Amino acid sequence: MLPVYCYQTVPTVLDIAHGLCDEGKLPVFGSVLAQAQTSGRGQMRRVWHSPPGNIYCAVRLPEDGPFGGLSAAPALGAVLADSLASLGLPIALKWPNDLIIKTGSGWGKTAGILLEKRKHLIAGIGLNLAQAPPPEMLRADAVFPAASLLGAVGRERVAEALTAAKTCGFQYIAGDTAVSFPPGIAMTPNASAPEERTGPAAEASFRPGGKNWFSLFEYLVCGIKVWYDNFVITKNGTDWRDLASKHLAFLGKEAVVEDALLSEGENSTVRGIISGLGESGELRLQTRFGVKNVFGGSLRIAETGF
Repeated sequence: MLPVYCYQTVPTVLDIAHGLCDEGKLPVFGSVLAQAQTSGRGQMRRVWHSPPGNIYCAVRLPEDGPFGGLSAAPALGAVLADSLASLGLPIALKWPNDLIIKTGSGWGKTAGILLEKRKHLIAGIGLNLAQAPPPEMLRADAVFPAASLLGAVGRERVAEALTAAKTCGFQYIAGDTAVSFPPGIAMTPNASAPEERTGPAAEASFRPGGKNWFSLFEYLVCGIKVWYDNFVITKNGTDWRDLASKHLAFLGKEAVVEDALLSEGENSTVRGIISGLGESGELRLQTRFGVKNVFGGSLRIAETGF
């Protein structure tokens, strides 16, 4: 059974997870799950708006295979994108570590991933399930607006997909006294319960602490573990690079990477056609001067051609 420490509100799930690791309480694939954060953070220490209604979790990752090097973030992003896409959701991986969803007006950012290595490797995952930050709360240079999963595709579609989703065994542990579990969740995760696809019951089931809220969290974490076990342990799974190629946003499109970290160690702005990812998760851009390997930076789609 994988332990899940549940909290109502925390500064950040990442710090809680690191502390539990230091105490020897968080094994690989153990996790922290919160209903809200007051000091959530993203890349470059940017603020991650974390109101109630979404999923905020931190998962301890193994430190071998693709999680043992620079490929960790895009590999994890590819696995999560594949899990959500397998539910029939219009999800894509925006390199290096964002998930975007197709909306009626284009694309919107629905999830972000932040990897932190102290004594152990922890992945922070923030998924906009029911709430998305308004435009005024995003940074001025945000490439995409924020979008919620339920706002983009609707509760009924997600609830329907989750009825067939497989999961692993989880042991839920109340991290604070404010946490309560719905019937069947605390002791026997995924116990049978009436289907909640439409109406008030469906809405409640996706709220923090609701059955579908827990089910979606379980599905995502279990997907990471199952993929790792198949690909790294038994050598019988799909390569993360194949998943990335399948779900990589804007493959074959012209893009600009600002503050690009190149293999030569320099930072600059690079423009080219996205041709895929390399062995270490670097973005490969076909430029007029040849292929450039970009190991970090801020990606946006070019407005005009060469």
